[in-house]
Amino acid sequence: MVQLTSSLSKYVPFWYRLNQTSSKRYLRKHNLFKLTLSLYGRSRNCYKLAINKFTNKIRKENEEKKKNKLAFRDLFSQRIYGACKELDYEYHIFISMLPMVKCFTSNCLCLFTLFFINHLLFFTA
Repeated sequence: MVQLTSSLSKYVPFWYRLNQTSSKRYLRKHNLFKLTLSLYGRSRNCYKLAINKFTNKIRKENEEKKKNKLAFRDLFSQRIYGACKELDYEYHIFISMLPMVKCFTSNCLCLFTLFFINHLLFFTA
């Protein structure tokens, strides 16, 4: 039987020829370097610096998500409050009516519910 392993191995990527543990290590580093391509300088080429920069980047993104969530919550409550004030309707009454109508999803549904409740109160009075 002819041994072709050594002659054919030059066509196989070098990380595939390594033993199992070091190929895992190579792939882990390679994936991290792909994630840090947008960074500048040594922090995208040195493994230890790339880990630190990437974890800081993820942490900052999570903080920004929390800030955006609070900002949008405040914005939506201001919009609903403005719509209630425009229609001469109490905000706390409208918010307490939302679970009865089962409107939790979007702003336009909330405004539609506001109009619906306003007309409902108008016709029953």
